[in-house]
Amino acid sequence: MSPRVSISKPKGSSDGERGTDVNNRLRVGKRAGAVARLGGAAVAVVIGLSMTVPALSASAGASSKKVTLSIAFGSTYVMATAALAPKFYGNIAKEFEAAHPGVTVDLIPIPGSPNDIITKLSLLYRSASTAPTIAEIDNLDVGKFASAGYLLPLNKYVTQESWWSSFPAVVQDEAELNGKYYGVNQGENVQALAYNKVDFKEAGLPVPWHPTTWQDIINAALTIKKKLPKVTPIWAEGGTGAGTGGISLGVANLLAGSSDPTVFDKSTGKWVVNSSGLKQTFSFIHTLTVDGLNAPVSDLFNPNAPGNATAYMKSPGAAIAIASNYWTTSWLENDAPSWPQAKTEIGITPLPTSDGQGSDIASLLTGWDQAIYSGTPNAKLAFSLLNFMMQKQNLLTVDNDGEWIPPVTSYATDPLYTNFGAPFQSVFAGLEKYASEWPDVANLPVWSQAFQDATGNLEQNSSTTVQDALNTMQSYVSEQLGSSAIETKK
Repeated sequence: MSPRVSISKPKGSSDGERGTDVNNRLRVGKRAGAVARLGGAAVAVVIGLSMTVPALSASAGASSKKVTLSIAFGSTYVMATAALAPKFYGNIAKEFEAAHPGVTVDLIPIPGSPNDIITKLSLLYRSASTAPTIAEIDNLDVGKFASAGYLLPLNKYVTQESWWSSFPAVVQDEAELNGKYYGVNQGENVQALAYNKVDFKEAGLPVPWHPTTWQDIINAALTIKKKLPKVTPIWAEGGTGAGTGGISLGVANLLAGSSDPTVFDKSTGKWVVNSSGLKQTFSFIHTLTVDGLNAPVSDLFNPNAPGNATAYMKSPGAAIAIASNYWTTSWLENDAPSWPQAKTEIGITPLPTSDGQGSDIASLLTGWDQAIYSGTPNAKLAFSLLNFMMQKQNLLTVDNDGEWIPPVTSYATDPLYTNFGAPFQSVFAGLEKYASEWPDVANLPVWSQAFQDATGNLEQNSSTTVQDALNTMQSYVSEQLGSSAIETKK
């Protein structure tokens, strides 16, 4: 079970702007943002950090007195290899300090899994003396911290920046709560289907492959199992092992492509625990388990499964996978693991909707945001530091290091980005406009935990039925939030 994280209100704040006092909330991920990598060499092509720090106005807090800012970040999970995050933020701190005499930027590296990052931030935010000025937070966790009052609304700052107006609305809104923006995205993940062309050809399946329904995926997986019994037919991560980050990079993308992907009904203010979309999603997972098509649960439930998946696809080998855009750069650029043959051996095709409805392309949008502490006495200076991180060279550096899609749409066609992990980056970037996102509201972790429990039960026990999974959803969310907080959608 993933640890339940309790977030209390801050004891005090010297800044008048505060997060909305809702209740208590989880892309995780890389990768749901970003996912931990096992070892690996440093990035072969590292873009130099921007040498131009945005000018700091007199009102931004610069003075003769000493000022200390701090940045908390995932040091081993978020970027492609453990060496990249300390290097990136170390350079950011060094250059910002050089441009701002009297300012010190302390770094707070947080090792471990997504759950470790959230737990540590929860502890740091409990005291103004330990709260980081800026924190790197998975986009699905921003709402939780904002609702607890820890994060500063950024509307009056971001609306003055050209890069913000270049964000798609869906990216701007991922850290929005009650009309206020509490985070700035630094990179996105979208998911698709990766398939092994060698396995497909050997099994007599078409290459290129373009499934148009979920049944097409099941049929291909059944063929792989019959023709290539030593190959895992499909990798589809569910369960609680990697928390919201794991499922947002895995089976939650199925729900996004179902006939009804509603998680939170805004019209009623209730959480959906039974719907046609949940039934379709749970039925697909049930079929994978009953027919022995999914990867072993020991691998799927590993806390580092989102990062380990790139190695699993190569060996022992999966013919099909719900894969994220970071997989291909892991193979081709970051040696996590090195798989140069993936350029010709792996195909990428959109995850279809359940029955080919709509655009017939489904993905859940996940990513990592930068947020400012509500209690900072140096809000304008803090935003100047955040703004520095968002300058083009720095943003493209972190997007390549973190293996993300740039939030500034035009950057996704920049050679510094497209040539990194080519040819796959452009393919994934083209899917972003079809992606949807989960609601960034306070109690999302509760609903997410229920979904993790339900999908985990389905994946580890073939006797678990779709109705059992729905019952798990209903009982858990109602126990946590009350029966009046849930609904069934017909």
